[in-house]
Amino acid sequence: MEEVQPRSGQIIELQSLRGIAALTVAIGHALTYYYATSSYGSMVLNGRGAVVVFFVLSGYVLTRSLRSTHFDRHSVLYFYGQRAFRIYPAMWAASTLGLLYLVALHWQIRLADGSFGAPGAFRLDRFSPPFIVGSFTGMVTYILPQLWSFHVEILGSLAMPAIAFVALHRRRRALWMLMVMAVAISYLFGSYTIYHSALFFIDFVVGAALAVGALNPLLHNLPVSRLLIPVGLIGLSLTRFLPITDYFSPTAHLIETVLAALVIGLLAERETPKLMRSAPLLFIGEISYSIYLLFSP
Repeated sequence: MEEVQPRSGQIIELQSLRGIAALTVAIGHALTYYYATSSYGSMVLNGRGAVVVFFVLSGYVLTRSLRSTHFDRHSVLYFYGQRAFRIYPAMWAASTLGLLYLVALHWQIRLADGSFGAPGAFRLDRFSPPFIVGSFTGMVTYILPQLWSFHVEILGSLAMPAIAFVALHRRRRALWMLMVMAVAISYLFGSYTIYHSALFFIDFVVGAALAVGALNPLLHNLPVSRLLIPVGLIGLSLTRFLPITDYFSPTAHLIETVLAALVIGLLAERETPKLMRSAPLLFIGEISYSIYLLFSP
C-alpha cells in the first residue's frame, strides 16, 4: 500500500484519524436516524466518541498553530478570522443544501418505524426564520443535526487562545490545574449548558496538553504502542456499552477523552502502523470536514 510522505510539520497519521472519525460519525448517524436506537451497529460506530476525537484534535492542532503567536490583540483576532473562514463557508454551503432538502423533500418522505433520531430532528413548528438563521450561525441544530458539535467547536475555538497561552507560556502546574478545573466544569455544568457544551471543555485542554508534550512522560512509558493504538480505537467504539444510562454522562465522556488522547498522542509521538500513512486514508482525512457536514444528517 502506497505511503504518503508528510509535508513539513504535518502529521499525516492524525489526518487519517480524522477521516476514520468522520466516517464513523456519518455511518453511525445513518444507522441512528433511520433505524432503532438499540441497533448494535449504531452503538459500535460510536459517533460521540468520534466527535471527542475531533475536539481533542482541535485542541492539539490549534495549540501547535499558536506556538509562534504573541497573544496580542492583533494575533488573537487573526486567529479568530482564520477559524471563522475554516468553519463557516463549508457550513453555510451544507446548511443551504439542508434547507433545500427540508423545503422540497423531508416532509414527503416516510421514515421506517422505529427510527430514533429523524422524527424529532426537523420539527415543522420550528421551521421559522429564527431557527433557520440560528442554524446558519452554528448556534442551533435545526437544519443540520450535527451542528451541535459546531456549537461546541466554535466555543472551544473562542477559548483556545487562552488555553494555548496557559499551555505554551505558563508553568506545567498551571496546565494541570486547568485540566482539573475543566474536569470539574464537565461534571458540575455539563448538563446545564446548551448541547452540554461545558462537558467538552476538557477535550480542548487535553489536546493542548498533548501539543506541548505535557503527557509525553505517560505516553513514553507505555509498552507495545502499536497494539495500544487499535486498543484505544476499539475502546472508543465500545464505551456506549458501559452500564451508564445517561448518554451525556461526564464519566463516559471522560473515558472517551482519555482514549482519544491515548490514540492521538501515540500517533503523534511514536512509530505507528503503516496503514495510518496510506494514501486512501489520508484522502478520506482531507475530505473529512465535507464527509461530516454532508453525509451525517
